[in-house]
Amino acid sequence: MKINERIKMLVGTALLTAIVVVLQFLSGYIKFGPFSITLALIPIAIGAILYGPLSGMWLGMTLGAVILFTGGGEPFFSFKPFITIVLCLAKTGIAGLVSGFVYRIIARKHVNLGIIVAALVVPIINTGLFLSIALTVFNSMVSSWAPEGESVYVYAITSLVGLNFVIEFAVSILLSSTIVYIINVIKNTNHNHSGKISIVDNEE
Repeated sequence: MKINERIKMLVGTALLTAIVVVLQFLSGYIKFGPFSITLALIPIAIGAILYGPLSGMWLGMTLGAVILFTGGGEPFFSFKPFITIVLCLAKTGIAGLVSGFVYRIIARKHVNLGIIVAALVVPIINTGLFLSIALTVFNSMVSSWAPEGESVYVYAITSLVGLNFVIEFAVSILLSSTIVYIINVIKNTNHNHSGKISIVDNEE
C-alpha cells in the first residue's frame, strides 16, 4: 500500500473510531429491556467497506471495548469476566472483519449491492455470536432468567436479542441507501483528487 493511501486509511479509520465511541455512549440512553441498541454498527460497516476487513475488525473491537467500559456486559461479566471480555471484543470485531470480506467479494460484480449486504452482515453476525455464546457458555445463567416453563432458547431469542436485533437490522436497512451515498461520494472524491479510486478495495 502506498504511503499516501495508508495515511488516508489511518485518518479515516481514526475518524470512524471516534464516531463509534460517541454513538455507543449515546446508545446507552436508548434501552429496550436490559440491553442497549447498538447504534455504532453503521460506522463499523462503513470502515470495513472503505478501508478493508482489518479496519472493520478494529472498529468492531473498539465498540466492544466501549461496551465493556460502560458496563454493557455487566450481567455476564459478573458471571464469567474473562469470557465476557473476549466475547465483547470478538463478536463485533469478527462482524467488522467479515463485513469487509463480504463487500470485497460482492463488489466485484455489483458495488452498491456489496455495500448494502456488508452493512447488513454486521448486525447479523454481532447478534448471532452473542446468542450462540449466551446459549452455550452462559446457558445456566440465562436459564435462571427465563420464566418458569419457558424454554431458555425461546427466552433468549425473544427477550435478550429479539427486539434489539430487529431494531438494529431495521436501522441498517433504512440507512443502507444513505451508506451507499456516503461511500460513493467518498469514492468519487478520491477519484477526482487522485485520478483513480485508491482507498476502497485496498489490500491490508
